[in-house]
Amino acid sequence: MMRFIDRADEAIAGLMLFACLAIVCVEVISRSYLGMAISWSEELSRYLIIVSTYFARLPRCAAATTSGSSC
Repeated sequence: MMRFIDRADEAIAGLMLFACLAIVCVEVISRSYLGMAISWSEELSRYLIIVSTYFARLPRCAAATTSGSSC
């Protein structure tokens, strides 16, 4: 069961990073070719990177605390 949760956490982190990449690409295309900026794209991509870091770190911290070492 723990392996499933670890893989799900890593999959969620990967999907968030992919969403961040897609948002940044849309923003670049929008600014370059359409001449207009999407106001929320930078902030959303920043938050997605932060949250994906926590999701990617979560399985390693859980494994470290069960083995007795620190996170």
